[in-house]
Amino acid sequence: NILTIKPGFPEKWNDAALEIPDVSFSFKRINNIDSYQIKPHFTTKMDLKLVVKIPFETIKSVTINGEKATWKTNSDAIGNPQLIVESPFKDNYNIDIRWEGEKLEQPKVAKSYCIGESILLETTKAKILEVYDPQSALSEVSKTNSELKANLLTKENATFFLKLQQGNTIWWSPINLIVKPEIEAKSTQIESNNFLFTLKNNSQKTI
Repeated sequence: NILTIKPGFPEKWNDAALEIPDVSFSFKRINNIDSYQIKPHFTTKMDLKLVVKIPFETIKSVTINGEKATWKTNSDAIGNPQLIVESPFKDNYNIDIRWEGEKLEQPKVAKSYCIGESILLETTKAKILEVYDPQSALSEVSKTNSELKANLLTKENATFFLKLQQGNTIWWSPINLIVKPEIEAKSTQIESNNFLFTLKNNSQKTI
């Protein structure tokens, strides 16, 4: 039996606590050290599996009750890389995770595109390892360690994925594409028997 705890609170939170009949849980972040206190109250003794988001590029150390802990990373994690800490049953867990390096980069693209337009995505810290395009949204894809170039093929909103590495951390970052028509009617009204409307140019071209 395994007790799996996977906190999902926002990255900006520096502390949190939860008390329910089955388990007590608290979290505190001071500088680059994350501390978790977990006390199970189950009648069955279960091993612990703690899965947390990795905010920095290097994991310096992980300890449980002051002793070196067993841990691994999930390089197939999507959105945020994951650290997995596993331990045999204990009455109480005091887990300290020490991070090093810079915060992980989250690449972004423009707010919206039109079909056929060029996409340019650049990274300054993370290395681009792979591109995965399950919806065939892109064409003429080319990449370097820090740059992705492609043309937009899809006519609808789509998502592709970049496999990134920063420090010793690897993860898949989803890149969401918002696709709009080149010309879009934003508003319409009838005034004195005249039909009035506003057009918006969503493309990169001057019309």
